[in-house]
Amino acid sequence: MLKNSRIAKIELGNIPFIVVIVVRPLLLKELKFFYSIGIRLLEIRIDSFCTNLETIINFSIMAKETGFAIIATMRTESAISLEQNTSKSNFYRQNSCESSFNTRLDVLSQILIHADIVDLEIENEKKYKEELISLAQKNDCRILLSVHDFVKTPQLEVMEAIIEEGMEYSSDFIKLAYFANSIDDCRRLLSFALNFQFRREKEAMDKQKQLPALVVIAMGDWGLISRITGMIVASPFTYAFVDQANALGQLSVSKMHEELILYYPSYREYIAKLKA
Repeated sequence: MLKNSRIAKIELGNIPFIVVIVVRPLLLKELKFFYSIGIRLLEIRIDSFCTNLETIINFSIMAKETGFAIIATMRTESAISLEQNTSKSNFYRQNSCESSFNTRLDVLSQILIHADIVDLEIENEKKYKEELISLAQKNDCRILLSVHDFVKTPQLEVMEAIIEEGMEYSSDFIKLAYFANSIDDCRRLLSFALNFQFRREKEAMDKQKQLPALVVIAMGDWGLISRITGMIVASPFTYAFVDQANALGQLSVSKMHEELILYYPSYREYIAKLKA
């Protein structure tokens, strides 16, 4: 079995899973609906919530009790501006606080108690990454090291360097999210992911050090197909939105659900068993 194939009660790798991006406290009936159609992973975007911390904690508890595994994500204000190209209200403005090193660690220390995975951006300073990793390990929380470029897709050697850094931090998952300006950009990212998976499987068979799982997303119109086909190159999950897209090319939960049913027999079987 490959590293990190199980998160909470979810067995990754056999079927594609949708991560629902949550930017507000969902109602219990919404959570129950998503669970009923096979959703098992939520990404709680703490930075995007226009509420206080207590509300986010209570929502996290309710989501866990409903049966979801949680990815906790807290971007800096500068990262939010790059991602959304907007200055709309968010957690920092709502709570009159800065997206400082200490603020984010303090907030995450209270959320990781209820989380299964924490998203850690590679752009963060080394001390922050080390302290957050230590905090995650104390809470038995997996590490997802992520990188986002909303302008371009880099060359293969840049991606390889990120993989090496992710392994230095003992990451369980590495997420590469790049903007695709052409079909070649999308092809290069998917090709890199496929070759990495071959390497991952070989090292697992040889009982060498197990490599992290790789999540790849090509953003923009040219990369939209990667959100559906990423699982073919062994991305364990893909992301979808509830109310509105957080990044170019994102699909809604309902649309992603339809696409996975259409293209993945294993997903159809999974959904059929839920309905049986």
